[in-house]
Amino acid sequence: MPDPLVFVDEFFVKHPTEILAAELVGVDAEARYCDHPSLLMTLLPGVVHVEEPGSAERAVLLAEQLAAIHRVTVDARPREYQAWSFCTGTSIRATCCSTAVGSAA
Repeated sequence: MPDPLVFVDEFFVKHPTEILAAELVGVDAEARYCDHPSLLMTLLPGVVHVEEPGSAERAVLLAEQLAAIHRVTVDARPREYQAWSFCTGTSIRATCCSTAVGSAA
């Protein structure tokens, strides 16, 4: 049985879904321009409804969840990055690239 989270399954190819996600615009990984290492992301469309009934309670719950996320401590840093593939062993599928890029492979 195929993995249900793989979006190349026949269903997702025939019925693509639109999943909104912020896109990466910039990275300041070494905190050269910001106080802390930072990511700059695009803004997603939508509106925050603060006047709806129950919004104050939801805001408190969200704030508590965010505070809990930021309280997480990391005991050990991840290992240093290691490339597990090399350009000599990597091929580019023509179906996902322009002809100019695909022909370079």
